[in-house]
Amino acid sequence: MPSTFRAAQFRGGQPLEPETSTNVTAGLVVDTGPFTLTADTYHIDVDRRLALSQFFTLAEEERTLLLSEGITSARTLSSFRFFINDFSSRTQGIDIVSTWAPPALGGNTVFSLALNHTETEITKDSELLGPGDVLALERGVPETRWNLAVNHGIGRVGLLGRLHYFGSWVDHIDARSVRRADAPVLGGRYILDLEVSVPLVPDTTLSVGGQNVFDTFSDRMDLFAARFGLPYSQFTPWGLGGGYYYARLNYRWGR
Repeated sequence: MPSTFRAAQFRGGQPLEPETSTNVTAGLVVDTGPFTLTADTYHIDVDRRLALSQFFTLAEEERTLLLSEGITSARTLSSFRFFINDFSSRTQGIDIVSTWAPPALGGNTVFSLALNHTETEITKDSELLGPGDVLALERGVPETRWNLAVNHGIGRVGLLGRLHYFGSWVDHIDARSVRRADAPVLGGRYILDLEVSVPLVPDTTLSVGGQNVFDTFSDRMDLFAARFGLPYSQFTPWGLGGGYYYARLNYRWGR
């Protein structure tokens, strides 16, 4: 709800102000032909960051006051949250992307790496954020993630293997529901994708493969499952549907 809504004002809601930020970045590029590398580092300070407050329960005396002021929606309002921006955060990290085609393998094999490490911390706290909200902002996504891929050609057949790694993180909703800073941390996982591509006739290729071929899930959240019937985090970085397997027919025309 708006921060100036009467119920929000009861809990300290104030008119929102513009966010301000300071960004510092630096980068490096290396290209030797068979080998390429780009690396970028960044440091971002955000003041008056925009977010949602913790959940508040509407007291009966507050409901009565709202109704007396003609706010009829208060009849069905039990808990609520509103936008705030009275806190600050700092985000810093690094992105690395690299490829390598070893000349000794005749250019038929290409290795690629993509890596990201990002850390976020609340540098100025707000009384309107609960411990779980702070944890969700700081650890709502994995701090470290990377993937290493290999593309290899054997004659007309193409092979692809891609290994992902996602570090640990905290589920946004679960952190807020328990309202404490020791909300369950979901462990990191390795995820493997595989694909084989075979040309059938000119301009037509058959690809068979799988994403998350070992059907890997996040840690089970029993508390969340009991309350909402969903045992796995809906914010799982690689998806919460398990393995995905496919056969794909590609046709190119107009050449």
